[in-house]
Amino acid sequence: MSERTLRRILTALAVVLLLYSALELVARVRRGSTAGGGGFARVLAGLDTATLNRVRMEGPADTVLLERAGERWTANGHPTDPAAVSRLFRALATSEVGAVAANNPANHERLGVAGADAWTLRFESVDGHPMEIVLGKTGTRFGTAFARLPGEDAVITLIGDLRPSVVKPLDQWRDRRVARVDTGRVVRLEVTTASGDYVLQRGDNRWSLGAAPADSFTVAMMLGELADVDATGFADGEMAPAGERRTLVAVAEGADTVLALEGWVGLDAFVVRRARDATLYELSAWRGDRMMPPPDSVRAR
Repeated sequence: MSERTLRRILTALAVVLLLYSALELVARVRRGSTAGGGGFARVLAGLDTATLNRVRMEGPADTVLLERAGERWTANGHPTDPAAVSRLFRALATSEVGAVAANNPANHERLGVAGADAWTLRFESVDGHPMEIVLGKTGTRFGTAFARLPGEDAVITLIGDLRPSVVKPLDQWRDRRVARVDTGRVVRLEVTTASGDYVLQRGDNRWSLGAAPADSFTVAMMLGELADVDATGFADGEMAPAGERRTLVAVAEGADTVLALEGWVGLDAFVVRRARDATLYELSAWRGDRMMPPPDSVRAR
């Protein structure tokens, strides 16, 4: 056998060995992806939002406990924003398990599935065992995040909206609706302010302030505010609200009270609450004078 032929044989053997090693590496990665992602996929598939009665989300700064209360949900005992709960359930139903991002526990903190950045989610159903997952940082691709199962080393790439639907403070889970009023039914507005109290009465063609006509533009602004009252945040706490105290009562035909509000008009915010409700809502400061204007503002000019 010539030296040239021997070199060709050895080169061919080297190429075969390289191809075998590459194929074995690909097969090992695929086996790891199946083992790591399969368990996570089974957990997602096993979550039935119709039977869930409790979801605990524990993050770096906030722990939010969602609990079913009849047809509604509460977040740490407060009524929830239905849109926030719907988004979470939709994310659970549509999230997909991607490739394994890491198998070494040394990478857990870097990917956010352990340590200060981790979010632990615990799901409890009325007819099943609790399930847990750990959410980490946002993935390298848009719409992805890192995640793993507690006690497992494999970190998977989760595709979907689950992370942004979970990673937020308690206030963003709470219902910010203060009131919705059918203002077409309102025939009387009773307002108290520091500079005087007054009553606005709807007539056949216009509103009146006692025996005098009321300013139609100001009354229209009041009714516009009452039709749809959503808070910008919450002012819960031990301290009494700051600012001038005002109240408003909206009355319909038959002396039916459709809304009663107590508010505090300040320079930085307008704090308000419904009658017989301890929840304090924050609104933009300018809304105080639009919703509960002082007497001088409602007189016709």
